[in-house]
Amino acid sequence: MENPFTKKEAKQTQKNFKEFSNKNQLVVKKTYVVLAAVIMIALFGFSLISIYSNVFSDKNKVEEELTTIEKLSKILLIPVEAPTIGEINDIETLKKGNPEFYKNAQKGDKLILFKEIAVIFREELNLIVNMAAIDTSGK
Repeated sequence: MENPFTKKEAKQTQKNFKEFSNKNQLVVKKTYVVLAAVIMIALFGFSLISIYSNVFSDKNKVEEELTTIEKLSKILLIPVEAPTIGEINDIETLKKGNPEFYKNAQKGDKLILFKEIAVIFREELNLIVNMAAIDTSGK
């Protein structure tokens, strides 16, 4: 069977195929670059969202703590210092460690620790459940 292409046509076809192949490779490379840029922009955006959500949640936590201290200060003369505030979740474990102090505490009460006093505060009722001096002598 006779070759329908002449050598010149065959070389031109090979040349056209190589050019087409090179152009496709260039398009694929550009596509990868664009895709990588889009992924990087998306990751940057998600990072910003994460950072801002943490900032806002920290801000909300600070506002909640300030509200708690404001309520407590209306019924108790408190020290002028920044306390540590936590919410009581596992009351049974706390009662094992100090049953007398936590005997009337409930889940959801606030434990407010100042340098020299500890207060259990039931915020929704504006009720001091218990308070005690903190031993700072190191004994």
